[in-house]
Amino acid sequence: MKVNLNLLNKKLSRPFRNVLGKLSSVSEELGIELYLVGGVVRDLILNRETVDLDFLINSGLEEFLKEVEERFKVDVEKTSFLTAKFMLGGFDVDIARSRKEVYQSPGALPDVSPAELEEDIKRRDFTINALMLKVKNGAFTELVDYMDGLEDLKKGIIRIINPGSFYDDPTRIIRAVRYKMRFNFKFDKQTLAHLKEAIAQDVFSTLSVQRLGAEFLRTLKEENAAPPVAMLWRLGMEYFLFQGVELTKEKKALLKKWDKLKKNSQLKYPWMISLMIILKDGNGRRWNLIIGLDLI
Repeated sequence: MKVNLNLLNKKLSRPFRNVLGKLSSVSEELGIELYLVGGVVRDLILNRETVDLDFLINSGLEEFLKEVEERFKVDVEKTSFLTAKFMLGGFDVDIARSRKEVYQSPGALPDVSPAELEEDIKRRDFTINALMLKVKNGAFTELVDYMDGLEDLKKGIIRIINPGSFYDDPTRIIRAVRYKMRFNFKFDKQTLAHLKEAIAQDVFSTLSVQRLGAEFLRTLKEENAAPPVAMLWRLGMEYFLFQGVELTKEKKALLKKWDKLKKNSQLKYPWMISLMIILKDGNGRRWNLIIGLDLI
């Protein structure tokens, strides 16, 4: 697969180009390299829409954020993970300093510290999410692909970057299933083996209810939630998600039907119907997980 950067730049909406122009003007004045990174790059190449923009810079995060805040009058929300988020031009923008991670225990949140760009990419989850587009003068000037993610994107393969990835962050298992079904991709053999082994090792028990619930909620928000939900149950994850709740043929059929109907629904939270279908006639439900979803 080849990526024509000129064509990619031409396909960008005007609001998207405006955001690139604003942020690249800051990065260039400060002498900081700016990259669009992760799922948004994947989706651009696949010609899919996105409303979330993830950027990576190689230095000067505080300086960069201060300039953005003052110049564009935005509210910047910083985290302790060398990341920040803000709204700009109608987009949810996440920006991070290139960093490395150390997990003190499985399922724990990582300790982060500054690192080079390549090291940052190597800590990511899947090769198809490890692509970067360098931004200069408000346009993409270079595709950076340290992990051969473009080739996996061409072949339709979900491949983890690190063998211990599912242990470090078990939410990546749910994410892997979601990507597989969303894009109709297949798992790399080793990735599938690592995934099944991690589940068998009770890896989800290392996660908080809130993190597990939040990741499952993202699955219910998929345009077509029925396929990934069904696969999660086939993998035996109902034990961790909703112990004692069976995903019957009737429920699968209802989930598929709702996937079609919800596109024209006026409901604010259409994913709640999917959740109600899953819990229909269930016993031994994990109500603490429901609380973790922050329904109220």
